[in-house]
Amino acid sequence: MAERGASLADNATLRYEVWASAAAPADLDRRLAAAGVQVLRTETIDGQLAQLARRAPALGLWLYLLAGGAAILLAIGVVLLTAYVGVRARLYELAALRVAGVRAGQLRRAVFREYRALLGLPLVVGLAAGLVGAMVMLPGIPLVTVGVAEPFTLRLGMGALPVAVAVIVVGLLAAVLMVLRLMGRATPERLRDGAQ
Repeated sequence: MAERGASLADNATLRYEVWASAAAPADLDRRLAAAGVQVLRTETIDGQLAQLARRAPALGLWLYLLAGGAAILLAIGVVLLTAYVGVRARLYELAALRVAGVRAGQLRRAVFREYRALLGLPLVVGLAAGLVGAMVMLPGIPLVTVGVAEPFTLRLGMGALPVAVAVIVVGLLAAVLMVLRLMGRATPERLRDGAQ
């Protein structure tokens, strides 16, 4: 119709598009070719979604998630490193306290309280900083919703937050339990040489 009505028959750059729904026959391209329509390219919604998933906004979200995972691993590593760096002096102190008559249960509770204070505040501050960072960063990333013609509105939900919190808490508890296990090595024999 455009060729007949607008004198576009001699326009070599003119391209036509055929839009088909999911109910279109599987051999639509062959039927179009049989009707004299040359098929230059076929695009699908899944293909467009795959292409969008490889662009900067989607990769930015994955990078943000990767950075969060790396931060969790670093935090757990720092706790373990801190516990193991001063372990000899700490075992010497704990052995001295046990010889002085402090019960093992009291020492365990004291160590647990110490690590709760040492790790509790950074955990709360880190979670708050992560949430604020996500609320500042995520609205700036252009996102696409398939099948919706109106502009995208960001609705922040829980997402992977419960999983991240669970991983952090389990990792830090594991670190504290490893420290508590070391207390079994705080025996009076450590005090014999007087060296830490």
